[in-house]
Amino acid sequence: MRLPKYENERYANMKKMKSKILAIASAAACCSALQFHAIAAEVPTETVSPMAAGLIFTFSITGEYGYNQLIINGSTVGFEEMAEIGLIDIMVQHSSDKTNWVDEVPVTDMINEDAYSFFVADYAVPVISGYYYRVVVTHYAKEHGWFFPTTQEITAASSPVWIG
Repeated sequence: MRLPKYENERYANMKKMKSKILAIASAAACCSALQFHAIAAEVPTETVSPMAAGLIFTFSITGEYGYNQLIINGSTVGFEEMAEIGLIDIMVQHSSDKTNWVDEVPVTDMINEDAYSFFVADYAVPVISGYYYRVVVTHYAKEHGWFFPTTQEITAASSPVWIG
């Protein structure tokens, strides 16, 4: 059976409309999945398993006593191999009352490329005795990807330690 000309045009227009709707829906889904940037609040715990973004599996940061030094140990572990993973915006802070913190010494970013994780062990930062110290870092992961790879950043602080 052959449809009249206007029925063929109507069918063709409906098919074009479905294609456009599908293209717009696909583009919207891709755009929403391309860029995701999560920043968590400062977390004063030693080891945490975050629930956001899905790039960082676990992370930890500690500051320990050393003779006129703060010894930094930390890790950032991803769910899979990342383009970049590590610790950024590292700052050693001091306080006389464990409440009001003052930036003391910035530390260079520590990042691995094409890796599942980053670990820092016994990194010594010279400090002045007579204060509480802590280290504040941003755990960072950036996935592989051609266009707008997803990143995840989680800021965390170590427990205070007295250096006397």
